[in-house]
Amino acid sequence: MDLTSIAFATMLALGLIASDAFVNANTLYIDASVAGKIEEEGYSDKVVVGRFITEVKRITDSKSLISSPKFKSEQKKSFAMALAEAGGLENAMIAIQDLIGFVPPRLNATFVVDGDTPNFEMSGYSNDYGWFELEIEQKGRTHEVIEQAAMQTVLKLDPYMGILHQFEEHSEDGDFSGVKKLIDDYIAVLPPTPINMQRAHVENLRGIIGLLENNMADAETYFKRAMASKASFAVAHMNLCFTLVHEGRYKEAIAIANLIVEPWHWPMTSNRVLLASSHVVKGVAHWGLGQIGEAETHFKHATRINRRTSEGHVYWARLWESEGKKAEAREMYTKALANTRYFENYPEVASLYFWLNEKADQPLKRRKSALDIGSSHMDLKDKGEKKNSG
Repeated sequence: MDLTSIAFATMLALGLIASDAFVNANTLYIDASVAGKIEEEGYSDKVVVGRFITEVKRITDSKSLISSPKFKSEQKKSFAMALAEAGGLENAMIAIQDLIGFVPPRLNATFVVDGDTPNFEMSGYSNDYGWFELEIEQKGRTHEVIEQAAMQTVLKLDPYMGILHQFEEHSEDGDFSGVKKLIDDYIAVLPPTPINMQRAHVENLRGIIGLLENNMADAETYFKRAMASKASFAVAHMNLCFTLVHEGRYKEAIAIANLIVEPWHWPMTSNRVLLASSHVVKGVAHWGLGQIGEAETHFKHATRINRRTSEGHVYWARLWESEGKKAEAREMYTKALANTRYFENYPEVASLYFWLNEKADQPLKRRKSALDIGSSHMDLKDKGEKKNSG
């Protein structure tokens, strides 16, 4: 090959690498080999990869503020690699990938049997952990070993989504000791830089655990740490504001809320759900101070910013109910019920995970369903549930 052809091939390969990085940045390629004894049970290479991918998708399916990676089989080659093969440049592309340090996400898995114990051995590359190796040895059914392997893989390739899944798994039994350890271990491997968004996310989740455990000191500490890790992380600010309102520290809460919602023409976040929720929490703080007009103003802002909000209408209805405006309150509850089909319940956002009371130090109540609109006007809530179930 002459120099011109080499230069052309190099430029084309570099272009393919760029397109591969853009199109498949969140794609994991899996290459699996399976022992004959396991294949006799009906678990061929393709079946193992399929079950593994399905379990990974289930784990990363949690509602989150950050996107999860897309997982697909290694047999489905990327667009760039397919083009490289068609042009006879596959070897050149691989060589240049090694040269420039582009490491596409990849997982190699081997499923063997040691006696009667299935053994899942994996090696791969993670942006957080670098090259890693995992070995899952567990007595039990083959599919259980695959599920455990998928969980450990997600914890390496997308630690936050793995931790979030474990958080949700234990949100009912209330045992978060394992989740706390996962968070601590993850923070330990992150770069100790002052600004780190990954660290901010897990610190924020650690604060939510504090709320669930009724440990307000822990909640406040970790929300503040999350704010320090990423000054523009609106969710951590909102959650700290929520915690302060819950404790009756209304003026402090309003000061934090102002950092999110002001100036009105350039707020901290452009997400309508989050911005509306911030106005709701600030409104409850004003309500706690007896500033009814200010509270109503912020509930009104919330319902204008996010017309699909249910909680904005609920708190506004409660305010009117406390002021003796029964007809107006019922109208707001009706709108709240109508908006429950748009319900957004992020575990990372306290105001979308708990109900807040305008009276300080009331027990936090979890929002467990879209039709859960609070404790007042239960007759209206019951009618709404019957209508939706019919």
